[in-house]
Amino acid sequence: MVEIVISVVGKFAEYLVAPRVRQLGYLCNYKSNFESLKKQVDKLVDGRERVQHLVDDVKRKGEEIEHDVEKWLISVNKIVDEAGGFLGDEEKSKKQCFKGLCPNLKKSYQLSRKAVKVEKMWLTSVKGYEAFESRISTLKDILIALSSPDVKMIGVYGLGGVGKTTLVKEVARQAKRDKIFDVVVFAVVSQTPDIRRIQGEIADDLGLRFSEESESGRARRLCARLKKEKKILVVLDDIWMCLDLETVGIPSGEDAEGCKILLTSRSRDVLSSEMNCQNNFLLDVLKLKETLGLFKMMAGDHIENDDLRSIAIDVSKECAGMQAVLYSTIELSYNYLDSEELKSTFLLCSLIWDGYNAFIPDLLKHGIGLGLFKGIGAIEEARDKVLTMVHKLKASCLLLDSYDSERFSMHDVVRDAAISIASRDYHVLMGRNDIVLREWPGEDTLRKCTAIILSNGDTSELPGGLECPQVKFFYMHNKDKRTCLRIPDKFFTRMAELRVLDLTRMHLCLLPSSLHLLMNLQALCLNQCMLKDVAVIGDLKNLKILSFSSSEIKKLPAEIGLFN
Repeated sequence: MVEIVISVVGKFAEYLVAPRVRQLGYLCNYKSNFESLKKQVDKLVDGRERVQHLVDDVKRKGEEIEHDVEKWLISVNKIVDEAGGFLGDEEKSKKQCFKGLCPNLKKSYQLSRKAVKVEKMWLTSVKGYEAFESRISTLKDILIALSSPDVKMIGVYGLGGVGKTTLVKEVARQAKRDKIFDVVVFAVVSQTPDIRRIQGEIADDLGLRFSEESESGRARRLCARLKKEKKILVVLDDIWMCLDLETVGIPSGEDAEGCKILLTSRSRDVLSSEMNCQNNFLLDVLKLKETLGLFKMMAGDHIENDDLRSIAIDVSKECAGMQAVLYSTIELSYNYLDSEELKSTFLLCSLIWDGYNAFIPDLLKHGIGLGLFKGIGAIEEARDKVLTMVHKLKASCLLLDSYDSERFSMHDVVRDAAISIASRDYHVLMGRNDIVLREWPGEDTLRKCTAIILSNGDTSELPGGLECPQVKFFYMHNKDKRTCLRIPDKFFTRMAELRVLDLTRMHLCLLPSSLHLLMNLQALCLNQCMLKDVAVIGDLKNLKILSFSSSEIKKLPAEIGLFN
């Protein structure tokens, strides 16, 4: 019984007394709260001034300031102004009551409470980076690698806009704070490296002034200066191709001694194969939980509302943590792919990806049918080619690993950007999974189409025929093959250039008779289909690939045995 009474009294104290004690604490700790606030504001002002100096320096060089830096400065200015107002109110409060000899308790309580609130605002504003567990894990791994005496060069790679620059700057800050390095220097390399500018950025961080005019003379001077430091970290941001460190004046290998190099790139292959980094770290997009946390931090507690929370989840999935990523950054990576063949393969990957993963054998069949792989004869050669290209696209962070080696995946934003490029440059007509296509585009649009992609019930009914003289790829698939779809007999009559026809997971009453007119058809995929009569396939004499795995087909036409 006593225990129950104690428990009840304890709860009563927790709910009734604790808030009173906290309110009393604002009065008792009035002086310490304001002293703490003053200290934190002083630190914040010092940090703001350091950042502002860097911003001014970047502007003088004609470079752009990242949007998140400007937002941070605006936020800090607001906090400092508000804190300054509170501190001013505190001085007025002292003077208003017998020149400070008799404190105004009500005013002291209000000001003390505000001081604690403002101090919490400052702590939130400067600790935002630490909120992301996935980033902290990678950051710690990089710091461990940098501490190893055997590691001289480290790379960080990831999709454009994912936060590589922000991460390596934080690594550099913590590495210097923890005395892993005495000096840290930073330079942006960019897509078109300017050796003199890179030398200048490093020299600025060292306080070095060049008297030499030639790049080689500046390189020797810079190298000699870097070698004087016992422990120095050189951060080279945004590398697109092999950079000759000797030409810049950065010591490496056995010549490096106390110098270590940290690189960022969109391409793993550039770091591992061209720059010979010993350790490479992938910086992936933020996890959904982390993105929701970021969204809530920016939007406030309002997203706890059920309606707003569903919107927040959708936005977070779409962005998946890529703070500054735009289609333009993905298109830049696409444009930098080393061959038209690789670019076409990337766009094809985006067309056949179903939102979860895609099958590499499907990419192989479609690629062969479309004639993407030049100079390839045997199917084994083509498969090796496809695997190489998938590897390159993963190294460029345009594709992702899936749950087994025969599949690949894509980020939603990357896929959307790829489809945007394909639609703009190649007139691809792409259905959306969540919208039934009730009205087809106009005749002019259809005449320009090179590919038509329909999936998951995009259309409830197909028109009698489409005039698409340039279409080479027609891909229609469904998650549920129980619903029967009738393809009109004359549907393919005006698609003479069609090379690949894929009708995966479709319940087809009959294959249309116009199929026999497709004399350029190279690949026909009828995987997981429900079909009765496939006799018309026997007329497709130029087929290179016929695929019908897991399909319900009782009898194949005898003519198939005559195919090349």
